[in-house]
Amino acid sequence: MNNKDLINIRDVLAYFLVAATGVGVQLLVGSLSQDWFGITFKQSLILGYVIASVTGFILTKLFAFSNKSAEKSRREMLKFALVTLLSFLITV
Repeated sequence: MNNKDLINIRDVLAYFLVAATGVGVQLLVGSLSQDWFGITFKQSLILGYVIASVTGFILTKLFAFSNKSAEKSRREMLKFALVTLLSFLITV
């Protein structure tokens, strides 16, 4: 077994780009929603998190998940939602 079997650089790069996009979306939505709609910091954090989670799942499905079939999407969505929920509870 060599290094190429353990780490696929393309997948790791895709994962980090998707994660960075999620952070950007969350910051952008959170900041703009506070300014534009006059909502509280916590409300803007929740809104940004929800929109970033949806964006993150779509991008992860397109670029990071190895299986592109629709039949596994429900299972992947559940796993993604559980991780996102845990992360949300830690953040908020």
